[in-house]
Amino acid sequence: MKAASKSERGKGQVANARQLDLSKFLPYRLSVVTEQVSKLVARAYAARFGISIPEWRVIAHLGRSSGLSAKTIGEQTAMDKVKVSRAVARLSERRFIRRKVNPLDQRAALLALTPAGRAIYESVAPAALDIERNIFAEFEPAEIAQFARTLARIEARVAKLTEAENMKPPDRAA
Repeated sequence: MKAASKSERGKGQVANARQLDLSKFLPYRLSVVTEQVSKLVARAYAARFGISIPEWRVIAHLGRSSGLSAKTIGEQTAMDKVKVSRAVARLSERRFIRRKVNPLDQRAALLALTPAGRAIYESVAPAALDIERNIFAEFEPAEIAQFARTLARIEARVAKLTEAENMKPPDRAA
């Protein structure tokens, strides 16, 4: 068998360097851990209340700030508008939220929790906070604070990159 020349070995190393190793790719790892944490928290409400992760996110946002629009919730949660719309429809059907016409924009409804929705929030929020405490139980307060600062910087950088990307003119086919 013929040994690879130095230049052939170099080309192989470049190709390998360009391969994506998901186990080391931070955006992927953040996505995976986010999904795992969401599923962990979902155990606190899915079986008991029969609500999905998007529905819980809507309830959680309305639990803190009543009178939000579905669009605002979508922006705050980074959920697709179709997911938000479906979650709002299901929660409304089940009478966990109510809609009021927005006096400033007749086309947009303002959402609020009903007493049943408030009861879900007040039951699940402490369980979610307990899960967060358990996740960070073995971390020092300084580590948690540094992680929060790092995450805020990542969020800010992604927002800046997204804004720059949105400012680009669309690609035109030749």
